[in-house]
Amino acid sequence: MQAVFHDRVEGLCARADGLLDTADPADSLHQWLTELATFGATTRGLAQSLNLTAEVTLDSDGTCETMLMRAGGELLHLAQRSGKVRADLDIRELLTLVNAVAWVTEGNSEAEHAARRLLNLALDGIHNDTHI
Repeated sequence: MQAVFHDRVEGLCARADGLLDTADPADSLHQWLTELATFGATTRGLAQSLNLTAEVTLDSDGTCETMLMRAGGELLHLAQRSGKVRADLDIRELLTLVNAVAWVTEGNSEAEHAARRLLNLALDGIHNDTHI
């Protein structure tokens, strides 16, 4: 099943690369995670096919999971360095969150809107000003 999604995941990773040089790294991370969530919510089977377990590492070249971890990890690192995103997050946690949002909104008649809304609610909690 992953072969079906590989090209689109490559596109999402290229999109992440394109967001690396923007003025607000936290906004870029948020934008990319939202794009990933809406893609997952509107692409039947993607959320279920992604395997974000601890066994997936950055050394597992070529897998969709590894590609997403690398691309999102770079965005997360820049957002953390800016001080706008909590330093205690890792990319696996964010991708698991995005995957969960995609999974629960998949099949919804308004999946894209539902995924965007649910992810926005969740992501408000990653900014330092809301962290207790």
